[in-house]
Amino acid sequence: MTNHAWAQDPNSVIAPLTPHSTSPASILTLSGAIKRTLANNPQLATYTFQQQALDGERTTAQLDPQSSISIEIENVLGTGERSGVKGAELTLALSSVLELGGKKDARNALISQKRQLLAAQKQAQSLDLLADVTRRYIDALSSEQRVTVLKEAEALARYTLQAVKKRVAAGATPEVEQFRAQSALAKARMRLLNAQRQRTANHYALSILWGETTPSFSTLTGNIFALGSSQNFDSLYRQAVNNPATEVFSAQERLQQAHLRLAKTQAQSDLTWSVGVRYDNASDDGALVAGLSMPLFGAARSLGEYQSIQAKRAQLDAEKSAALLTLSNQLYQLVQARESAVLRVNTLNNDIIPPLNTALKQVRQAYEEGRYSYLEWVTTRQELIDAKAAMISAAQDALTLAADIEQLTGNPLISSTPSSASH
Repeated sequence: MTNHAWAQDPNSVIAPLTPHSTSPASILTLSGAIKRTLANNPQLATYTFQQQALDGERTTAQLDPQSSISIEIENVLGTGERSGVKGAELTLALSSVLELGGKKDARNALISQKRQLLAAQKQAQSLDLLADVTRRYIDALSSEQRVTVLKEAEALARYTLQAVKKRVAAGATPEVEQFRAQSALAKARMRLLNAQRQRTANHYALSILWGETTPSFSTLTGNIFALGSSQNFDSLYRQAVNNPATEVFSAQERLQQAHLRLAKTQAQSDLTWSVGVRYDNASDDGALVAGLSMPLFGAARSLGEYQSIQAKRAQLDAEKSAALLTLSNQLYQLVQARESAVLRVNTLNNDIIPPLNTALKQVRQAYEEGRYSYLEWVTTRQELIDAKAAMISAAQDALTLAADIEQLTGNPLISSTPSSASH
């Protein structure tokens, strides 16, 4: 009698995938997927251009006010003694603005805060992207495990058909059971083909993150059943309140403060100066001319902008408080859902699948001895298939929820799963 790993070993599904026909170049790790995504994802590439734009703004902000040169001619084309250019007066002057109140420093500080906000946004975007990579990697790894299980299911259905044929040929069972076994084998093959297609689709969804439309890998490394230990909610929340997404709010607050400082400097009027020489054609004399001017009531004109920035700061404070409340609820729900998924995995692995394996062996032997019916054998086999599929789904849920928690906290949740590779 042929031995089947599925019927012999209750933990056969849990064994990590160790393909023998793949080359190292076709095997992908989570850290490899992350490196490829960070290097080639177009979403992150946009931050490079935004940084270049801020570099241009910084160059402009560091410029001093522009100087102007002016030429003014008076008393020309008149009558009498001032006919033609006899009484012309020509003035050549240089003028500029003397900024007061530290406007240049305020502009530079504003650009610096924009750069810090951009860095925080990029970090938050990177964390979201890494979570997406991790989730897709888990989906792809789970699909590989499903293919492994369904291959075993197809092999078991094939073995069942052979056993039924022997009993039909011996006249120990009606021929209808052979037809049912043939149908069951066809269904097992169909499920296997669909699982293989889904695995291909998941590989594509993963590789597209780094712009690869034809996956260069065929196998993933990892063990979706290594779920690790859990952390308590309070510890996770302390990490979450300092994650990159929350840092974006802090960076926005600092940016508004920089806007506020700039608005205060704008309230300080600038001094416009000019200096030049004047030539009188009638007397053939020259003289030095100079002037100063300053706008009046500049503070009143800046009051509206100042109030607007203050309102935006208050809005940011309210949005941050609301975001932290939402974060607390999301994190709590994720922690509870992950605990439930881990419980399902442990229960299936320890309390459900082992007795089903034993039952399947006994029912199979009893059927071959003529003591049990085909229906009892097939029912037990299907229960085992469903239990192993449920364990894969539960493990996938647990790891996906761990990736969601990591996205909120910004730190790896567990150290022994695919979701905690070096980010």
